[in-house]
Amino acid sequence: MYLPPEIILSIVDYLDCTPDSPTSDRATLIALRSTSKDFYSIVTPVIFRDFSLHYGVSRSVPQMQSVTSSLVIRPHIRSLFLPSESFFPLGKDVQFNTRDHYPWSRGPALDWLNVPDYSQALPVRKGIKGRPNHAKQTLMFHYPFREYPTRPWQGFSLSLKEFREQEQFYSAALSDFVEACENLEEVHIAIGLGGDTERMTAFGKMLGKHLMPRIVAKKIRKLVISSPSAHNISLPFTGYAESSSKYFGDIPDISDLESLTIQSCYGNGVQPSSKDFVAFLDTLTGLKSFRLSMSSPLKRQSTRGLSRYPMSATCQNLRDVTISSIFLKHNEDYLHDFLSAAPTITTLVLHHIALPIHNRMPESHSHVSKTWSALFQHISTVLPNLISYKFQYLMYGAIPETMWWGRGNKDVHLLLPEKVDNEEVTPLTWDKRLKGAELISPFDEDLKGLQLLRTVIRHRRAEKDLNSCDDFNEDRPLPMWAENRNDWTYIADEC
Repeated sequence: MYLPPEIILSIVDYLDCTPDSPTSDRATLIALRSTSKDFYSIVTPVIFRDFSLHYGVSRSVPQMQSVTSSLVIRPHIRSLFLPSESFFPLGKDVQFNTRDHYPWSRGPALDWLNVPDYSQALPVRKGIKGRPNHAKQTLMFHYPFREYPTRPWQGFSLSLKEFREQEQFYSAALSDFVEACENLEEVHIAIGLGGDTERMTAFGKMLGKHLMPRIVAKKIRKLVISSPSAHNISLPFTGYAESSSKYFGDIPDISDLESLTIQSCYGNGVQPSSKDFVAFLDTLTGLKSFRLSMSSPLKRQSTRGLSRYPMSATCQNLRDVTISSIFLKHNEDYLHDFLSAAPTITTLVLHHIALPIHNRMPESHSHVSKTWSALFQHISTVLPNLISYKFQYLMYGAIPETMWWGRGNKDVHLLLPEKVDNEEVTPLTWDKRLKGAELISPFDEDLKGLQLLRTVIRHRRAEKDLNSCDDFNEDRPLPMWAENRNDWTYIADEC
């Protein structure tokens, strides 16, 4: 039966295999691709547009080699997801320990405490003459990562032929793969389990030596780095300059990169090598979009590392900035200084950000050192080109005082109303109870500051004859809780 291309396109759009699509159904798309020539020609570019490497070095290397030699697949690849697990000895279906499971991990997270016998959590790997088969390793219940779960003393070393060949085959396959994808526009590097192992260090050196130079040569426009901890952010650039294995050294100009996204689960302090990461950022003179997301929920987060990410020369062309999931305890001036250095910003997105406040409710707004009303005023002053913003969950937070009987608590406690619509607010439900809130503050001064900023943006849009936007409509109410300060309390962030 013949179907018009328009109908096929509608079906493909509905089953789009991008991760963000709520109706994503890759299995159905693959099946449809084999039904007819018409489906084949339309579905093929969609399936291979966002390409992801397999977990396990024994599977990712053949995968890259097959795509490199395929004239049908490689022209359609626009985005590459490159997980560190693609260089680790893993099987097809990996089940992670909750400690090693991150938002970008593929596979379920299991809590080892629920395993009756810890020995059951070790991978069952059988091979010829007792030698374990790396491709069978599927359960990650050991920390740190072990090359041989039953032999923790035997680790990764390039002095061993087995590991040296893995490194050589993976490097060659990755280099050829990136070189062959002539239409590649985006690379997403995701660092997962085994962050403190020698294998991960080798992975970082391969990226710096083989991937980064090709990103520069091919003029890749988008780069995403996802890392469990802030001190791992610079890992993909390890060995970029052959003159040093620790620092970046002389980095070529990367002015063609237009978008940089940094995701980190925990905002821990960064290592000295990240000083050179700032130098790397300063080479991104063509950067137009910057996104920084630290940790959600805001637990065990220290933002000392944020001071390592200022943008100087980079800020001259920035248009879109997104900053989310940050508790500004140790660097409360970060937003203030960052925005001051980027006057070209036209679109600003701030989500789930907590300014520091004393762990006891202050008597008045004037007793708070850093307030949202002051920051809103600063935004309207230093960003003359800002014509659009989107705020959600802008609030205050504190670190509880250290108890004499225990160690210091580093979790963030958010300042929230005790009840919303007569329903109690809890650590696991506060985001649902306050859904849609741009600002969560007990101070009326903050609400007035946000109203003034919205008025400024509305006037700027009118002067530029931009289409009206409901978000800045004068009649649109601002979801905000700024009453009954005695009914506010500090609640741990666990959402």
